[in-house]
Amino acid sequence: MMTRIGLRLGLLPVLVFGCNLAGEPTPQPSEGKNPKIDACSLAAREEVGAIQGAKMLDPKSSEGPASDFLLSQCYYSSAEPDKSVSLGLMQRNPKDPSTRTITQFWHETFDHFASEENGKGAEKKRPEENGEDGKEHEGIRPQKIEGIGQESYWLGNPMGGILYVLKNDRMLRISFGGPGSANDKLAKSKALAQKAMRRL
Repeated sequence: MMTRIGLRLGLLPVLVFGCNLAGEPTPQPSEGKNPKIDACSLAAREEVGAIQGAKMLDPKSSEGPASDFLLSQCYYSSAEPDKSVSLGLMQRNPKDPSTRTITQFWHETFDHFASEENGKGAEKKRPEENGEDGKEHEGIRPQKIEGIGQESYWLGNPMGGILYVLKNDRMLRISFGGPGSANDKLAKSKALAQKAMRRL
């Protein structure tokens, strides 16, 4: 069993390739307003290394569909063991304009937690489905973080966590490996988010 947040966000690191079930052909949408962004373009290796306090190797980029959207991921491995950093960017697929927005997905995922914090008593659901993030953070409630992007949440455990940030209808997903407390990794994640958002 896992939380609703784990169900939704556990899908993000997994690149599930599928087909587009479009009906009649539609013109290709312009990328002028919302061009596709490579996550590795959001933070240089040297910037990540300065925040992590380690020498980072050349980042590896990957991309594929995640739920209704397009997920670009950048993995920064390190010369030292266990100090890798992951930066993901979920965005709308420019080839599929019919999907809901990232902002809609964000509110569907996080708003009921905000309602609970405000005493509105929204029911917490626990669907029976596993996912990478959900299993690791089972039973953990997201913590709202102020001052980062339009909205942000930290999904953590005693060893670390993942920072999710919403800005300009795109969602950042940042996690730091290595030693240090969850608070240390949250601080590093916030610092990297600030740099990445300048390029969104």
